Amino acid sequence: MYLFAIIAITLMLFFYIKSLYENATYLKYNDFSDDNNRNKHKNSILLVCSNNGPGGGVTHIINLFNSLREQNTNVHILTKKTSATAEYLNKNKISFYECNSTIFRFLGIRIQSGYFLIKKICKNHRINVIHFNEAKELKIAKMLSKNLDKKIVFTRHVPLSSKTKAKYIKNADIIIGVSSYISNGFCKKNTEENLKIKKITHIPPLMNDKKFKNFKPSKDKLEFFRDKLGIQLSETSIIICFIANMYKDPMHKNHHVLFRALKLLISKNKYAIHLMLAGDGVGKTSLMKLAEELSIKNNVHFLGFTKEIPSIIYHSNINVLSSSKEAFGLVVLEAAFMKKTSIVTQGIGANDLIKHNETGLIFRNNDETDLVEKIETLIKDPVLCKKLGENAYKIAEENFSGEILAKKHIGLYQEICS
Repeated sequence: MYLFAIIAITLMLFFYIKSLYENATYLKYNDFSDDNNRNKHKNSILLVCSNNGPGGGVTHIINLFNSLREQNTNVHILTKKTSATAEYLNKNKISFYECNSTIFRFLGIRIQSGYFLIKKICKNHRINVIHFNEAKELKIAKMLSKNLDKKIVFTRHVPLSSKTKAKYIKNADIIIGVSSYISNGFCKKNTEENLKIKKITHIPPLMNDKKFKNFKPSKDKLEFFRDKLGIQLSETSIIICFIANMYKDPMHKNHHVLFRALKLLISKNKYAIHLMLAGDGVGKTSLMKLAEELSIKNNVHFLGFTKEIPSIIYHSNINVLSSSKEAFGLVVLEAAFMKKTSIVTQGIGANDLIKHNETGLIFRNNDETDLVEKIETLIKDPVLCKKLGENAYKIAEENFSGEILAKKHIGLYQEICS
């Protein structure tokens, strides 16, 4: 009896360890034979994306990958096999490496396997620059930097936190913040903790600017919202859009301050405002409850994840980003490339693009009264609203296009390899 139990437990342990090993060492190259003759630049780049997505970070990595390819850069990408990135690359028949998510977890055997998998990719394609994008990738990055002659680039997509361990970024070649807000935080940490990071800079996140610049509507405003989204509006309806995930932390995107502002605008000022919320997440239920408590549920429309983002922005009067903490906010760029005016929070990354009364409006963090004032300003002065949107477009076109930002990355790659 005991012998059978011992044999059964031994077999269970064997298959469990075998499963762990297979998961940790899984690496597949999805070859669509689409990456030949990319040798304009001598450096060979590997982008690492362990984020499941969707979200701004994943959007940035995908667009950076595409923009580098357009510049004939020899670039490859490694991502998790069940991620939004893998889904996009498969759908568009773009070659990429896929692995299991376990290699990025902070457990010894998995980190070691991640190191050897990336080392294998580097050997296959003579990679000399590895570009990481998530804090959980930093331990592998440190090992690669120490043991291989590879240059390491790390892009930070979220505000600096205590979880970013100093020992993993010490002596880094380049750290890129997606806004001056992020890079300034690294500069401060670098000085205070003597991290000896060789270069800290900021490059805004990449988005598909052509998709928004070249957008042509197939329906007018009323038809679009009725036929595509099932929302009945009138000619006098004022449309505000807010495109963001709904996180557990309500202060992240801070839908609450916008809801409270909307309550004041509708109940006291009698505006026929409709708020279009594109995005989803664990915070959706509490937001729906808040809309009901504030008696604005008929004016707040939860659209979920949707492919209609360009149409929603195009047919909106105002774009709002009310986040209390935000590395940048790609939607502000998307709105700018459609000449739409944004109202954003003071002190977030989007302030690199949105300058108050020049390219948009800025309101005090978590202050619904100030937000009401800014929204009313644009409602009452459509000429100003149009002018600010046009100004934002000009600045975005001159400084934030995918081509310009890709060339900035290429310049950094060349700099650290020279």
